[in-house]
Amino acid sequence: MNRKILSTDNLKKIFRGYLNRQVNRIIIVLIILIGIYIIKIANINATNTLLDIIERNIQYDFTFAEDRKIFKDTIVKIVNTSKVTIEELTESVVNIK
Repeated sequence: MNRKILSTDNLKKIFRGYLNRQVNRIIIVLIILIGIYIIKIANINATNTLLDIIERNIQYDFTFAEDRKIFKDTIVKIVNTSKVTIEELTESVVNIK
């Protein structure tokens, strides 16, 4: 059988690897947070728009009634434009013949 022996040396290696991964993750998160903070300090119209988009995506409130209405209106608009397009195509094909 090929089993790992849990000695102190092996445990130290495993623990060091775990700590390295955690430190790398913390560094990445800190870099992202510092980047967002720098964008916030810049206070330019484009950065304000970007921060608003980020905030809306983070704090999105999901409600069935409003989202269903938006979805329904979008589908109705797509169907109506498709219907008009199909009617125009059929009229052009009939007029050609």
